[in-house]
Amino acid sequence: VGVAGDIGAETEALLMENGVNSLPFTPQVIQCLPVISPQNPWKVTDSELAKRRDLRSSRIFSIDPPTARDLDDALSYRDMGDGTIEIGVHIADVSHFVLPGTALDAEARDRATTVYLVQKAIPMLPGVLCEDLCSLNPGVDRYAFSAIWRLSSETGDIVEEWFGKSVINSCTKLSYDLAQTMIDGKIVDNWNGADKVSSTLGPYGKHTVAEIAQDVIGLHKLAMTMRRLRFERGALSLDGIKLTFQLDTDGTPIGTCQYAIKDSNRLVEEYMLLANMQVAKKIASGFPHHALLRKHPSPHQRRMRQFMEFCTDVGYGEIDGSSSKSLNASIKEARARGTLIAKEPPLTSTTTPATETSSSSSSSAKQLTKKTTQKQRPASDLPVLEADAASFEYVDQAIRLMSTRSMQLAKYFC
Repeated sequence: VGVAGDIGAETEALLMENGVNSLPFTPQVIQCLPVISPQNPWKVTDSELAKRRDLRSSRIFSIDPPTARDLDDALSYRDMGDGTIEIGVHIADVSHFVLPGTALDAEARDRATTVYLVQKAIPMLPGVLCEDLCSLNPGVDRYAFSAIWRLSSETGDIVEEWFGKSVINSCTKLSYDLAQTMIDGKIVDNWNGADKVSSTLGPYGKHTVAEIAQDVIGLHKLAMTMRRLRFERGALSLDGIKLTFQLDTDGTPIGTCQYAIKDSNRLVEEYMLLANMQVAKKIASGFPHHALLRKHPSPHQRRMRQFMEFCTDVGYGEIDGSSSKSLNASIKEARARGTLIAKEPPLTSTTTPATETSSSSSSSAKQLTKKTTQKQRPASDLPVLEADAASFEYVDQAIRLMSTRSMQLAKYFC
């Protein structure tokens, strides 16, 4: 493959070891793709438009990492003025281009998914689809599947919903950082206040920066309401530590740091979760004998007991793992406290020889008596940490890493 230690060779070896197909797409696959060029650009057809809801005038935008090139989802927000909010989740319609039984379909089925590495991605579909025709790029018409709800602005409960094929035209591509800047109120009616602004941001169409900023703030406000109520009903969040890598111009990792989860990340997460749950319900009700669904089984009981004992031993607090709601409440209570619970090491009995005494019944007889003394030592090899905020932060990071070990992988079922 190449020289050991070389980033390219090591990457190829990693892909081969895990059975990831990184070969170029075959001519048979390429023949299945639309033929487009600057002189012959792709466009929406009248016949296809007649089958879809036309949402091209709606204010729709994507929120993704700044380096994302395959934009497969977008959001929309509209205050209906009657105590309800219209929320749209729009997903790129890949199925329009990947027809059943074709070489492209077989290749996509074989690759199964796009594989993301630190410095590159191995696509499931050719670039003309995943980075162009099936990417919800701003300022161009794109086919999508849309889920649109009217939600109560107070509770997030669904009042009305619609699922179907659509045509959209995204007005801008926001990064998580840019969306967070809007949430923080630093962008009001222009892009001033953003650290880096691309000339491709737009906004496109008749929409303004001020309108987009208000939509992001509205999405955030409703998402936080939905998130709070979801946890009150028993949801569990175990945010593990995620690393992000810094790359040089050649794509070689040169540094790493902890990835900061912002409210903008949680905003997108909340609406994608809503879409997943509601679409699953729709599929299950419409195709009860054919729906392929996913669920998370209960945790491994032994591992959960070990995790709970560890939390107690290090002073993190008593953890109740009887349900997802109680587990989340226990961790939330510990984090609200912010310090470890000071614990005295348990006392263990040791003996030391006492002074020699004479018996009243026999002057020559000598009896050794023992005097019990107390000596402190830890009950285990775990370090005894100070009950301060710095020690708590150290333990909390370990807890976040360990908390997922008792969880089982998601299972697919019909």
